[in-house]
Amino acid sequence: MDFAVKNTIHAFKPFHEDRELASMEDWIFLLENTQSRHIYIHSEPLVTMRIHSEQSMKQDQTIAQRKLKALDYLERNVQLASKELELLKGYAFENIGIHFVNSRDFKDAISMFWKSFKLKGPSNKMIYNFMRMGVVFMQNHSK
Repeated sequence: MDFAVKNTIHAFKPFHEDRELASMEDWIFLLENTQSRHIYIHSEPLVTMRIHSEQSMKQDQTIAQRKLKALDYLERNVQLASKELELLKGYAFENIGIHFVNSRDFKDAISMFWKSFKLKGPSNKMIYNFMRMGVVFMQNHSK
């Protein structure tokens, strides 16, 4: 993700460097520095994620733990309205659930999807990952 922030703004918070939150720093940086400012989108944003056979699943548990730590950090350090915090947590839990599916940790995946569902309701991505989880589970247990 590429972004630019004018660092002369009042109360600018520099990039948070904490190896326990590695790969979550940009998420924290954006929320800390844009929560009370207008964001101007220059062009239409587009994010595409691809799942491919070479994708490393070894890091999924680590990434999930870092996301939980980052979420805790943001809840303690960034002022968000309760609805904003619910949505942030809902999307974070859904994303963490996906990482747990990738690492074949179905119990924790279901737990994260359930937390997400309670906060933000169902989503197509969540339904897709429940189906994917069932397929992966069946593949692992049909041999």
